[in-house]
Amino acid sequence: MVQSGETQGSSRWKWLWVLGGGLGLVVLALVIWVATDQGSVYIGPNVTIVRPTYQGEPLPIATLSIPYQADDPYFDTINVVVDLNQDGVFAAYQTADGVTQEEWVVQNFSARVVTGEGNSFGFALPDPGADMRTQLPVVIALSEEPLSMWAGETSENLETHATAVTAIETDEISRRMVLDPTGEGDTGFGSVGLAQAATSEAPHRPPSSSDATNGADGAPGEVKKEFNVFHGGVPDVTQRENECVPTSTANSLMWLAEKYNFKDKLPGDVQAVIAELKEDMKWQAASGVTTDLNFFPGKDAFVKRHNLPLVTHWVSETQFDLEIMDKIATELQKGQDVEVSLEYGQYDAEGQYHRTGGHMVTAVGARRMGNGDVYLEIHDPLSPGPELLDLYRIDGTRVIDYRYQARAGVTYIRKAIAESPIEQPVVEEPRTPIDAATKQAIGDELTGEAETTTIKTVQPKTYAPSTYYDETHVSMKVLVLNGARYPLYQFWGYDDPSECSADHYHAAMAGLPVYSLDYQPLDNPDPTGCGFGAIADLSVEQRILTVEEFESIQTTISNRQLGR
Repeated sequence: MVQSGETQGSSRWKWLWVLGGGLGLVVLALVIWVATDQGSVYIGPNVTIVRPTYQGEPLPIATLSIPYQADDPYFDTINVVVDLNQDGVFAAYQTADGVTQEEWVVQNFSARVVTGEGNSFGFALPDPGADMRTQLPVVIALSEEPLSMWAGETSENLETHATAVTAIETDEISRRMVLDPTGEGDTGFGSVGLAQAATSEAPHRPPSSSDATNGADGAPGEVKKEFNVFHGGVPDVTQRENECVPTSTANSLMWLAEKYNFKDKLPGDVQAVIAELKEDMKWQAASGVTTDLNFFPGKDAFVKRHNLPLVTHWVSETQFDLEIMDKIATELQKGQDVEVSLEYGQYDAEGQYHRTGGHMVTAVGARRMGNGDVYLEIHDPLSPGPELLDLYRIDGTRVIDYRYQARAGVTYIRKAIAESPIEQPVVEEPRTPIDAATKQAIGDELTGEAETTTIKTVQPKTYAPSTYYDETHVSMKVLVLNGARYPLYQFWGYDDPSECSADHYHAAMAGLPVYSLDYQPLDNPDPTGCGFGAIADLSVEQRILTVEEFESIQTTISNRQLGR
């Protein structure tokens, strides 16, 4: 599976080795390029580096963007080196101001190798001279494991790609966002109605993971479980000025509408959704949306007006919650979508933290890797798109190297908001005249003149076969019948009470038995009536299984139902 960039492109480039002095240290020097993109079948052309500017002033974090032209779920890790000073070596150097500039700009970062979802990574770019240079050599390495002491070399365990960035581009963001509209650090992200996390000192200092690393006795903190969740197909609309809240919300709504089949209920395309959300959320040109005051009322007004099957809720009851990434991952795993409220801040000379602004983005994925590193994957309305996945390493609540923060600034996850899909209610259609033939067809014994009746549209609810608890486990619901446990995905829940005066269960595969966890069959006892019984009278339990156990249960039940 792994292909070496050297074997693919060795006819067009070669390595130059330079002997170091002293101890005879062999130093790896730069690749000599005689052509452009060479190597990986996964990485597409046009790798770019972009430095954001605000009113002409360069911001300290640049963005390296990599397009993908093939999928691979096994490449978890990406590394990138760039020869920013063009000295022929991939190594850190000192700028004219005495600041260290790293050239291993993406180091053992989480990768999401998905066609059409290029990855963007923020990295510190303190060297202003790099902005003036052209044809910057780049080597990219995809791997299944982290690397150590890497300087651009190839190996049989790496998928490598050599290219060059023509020039560092600029992106003026003041056309899309005012970093501090009032001059007082207030962009509409207040703290009305929000509790503070127990470990938080916000607004003096939002917490990072070091606050929870050790207990009071100095004992190491608990090892957190890994998670890995990603929503493909989420829109990535670039915002207009100060429209981050309605834009990130519209991204979520468009994805949910596609997934849960209610696109016909929306007012039109994504720009039409944004326009209505702006009005509902009392958007102001100078400050955007006051999230804590107007987000929920505005969102609820939009949902109610269009009769959307959604409920909006906070992901956490506290702001700057150290468990926020686990909670975001849980919501995404449920098939919900999440908007993340970010807060910009700075530390003064005395080390006191001061809020300087806020922003909102759409969460697309989340991952905790085996080494404990945590990543948030977002579609950022500020980031020029479309469909370019921005990946950030998260330290507690701090977003490391967020590219749109001010010079000497920091960025934190303040809060997160989720939209939960809910079951559509049964629809009662208008009372409709019917004749005797129609009555007889539906089993009506009445005779005589045409009468009226209410025809109820019954749509059975199917139950999802699983919810992935983490990468290796599945949360499965089971229905308890006569002391035995039956996987709930084998049933339909009917909302129509006409036959048994209560909502009730039927077999999802009509005419076939359902099977318990020990594979005992059970036929539907009342297929034309109340089925297996009233939903309110039966209990449902939750079982955590390994993926292998769950798949074995599914396969065995399917084979037995089909007589294999």
